[in-house]
Amino acid sequence: MVTKTTFKKKFPDVKVQKLQTEVVFSRKHVEDAVLQMCGMMGLGLLYYSYSNKWITVYTSDKMKKALDSMKPGTEVFHEHYGVYGKVISEEPFIICGELCIRVDFGGMLESGVYSCTCFVI
Repeated sequence: MVTKTTFKKKFPDVKVQKLQTEVVFSRKHVEDAVLQMCGMMGLGLLYYSYSNKWITVYTSDKMKKALDSMKPGTEVFHEHYGVYGKVISEEPFIICGELCIRVDFGGMLESGVYSCTCFVI
């Protein structure tokens, strides 16, 4: 289960927003609402979960700064594997509640989709 403490070590500025909807939304509708909220508030999305009519969103200013730098062609460092790669996604996208990007490591590591949090130091 994801809680605020899940992110506290890497993102000490983590914030939690809880939203209630009037009806049960589709996954796409929830994703759009979460991304719009984060954009309007200037926050970086760490993770969101949705159950019934409740949306819980975990955000961070530190994540927002990192996301602003994850543009196509920019270099990112995967701290777990110790390798650099180039962002090839036009913009981050949501998979299973968290923002992800496609990265090409040039043969050093398998290119693919990785959580944006992997590239925040």
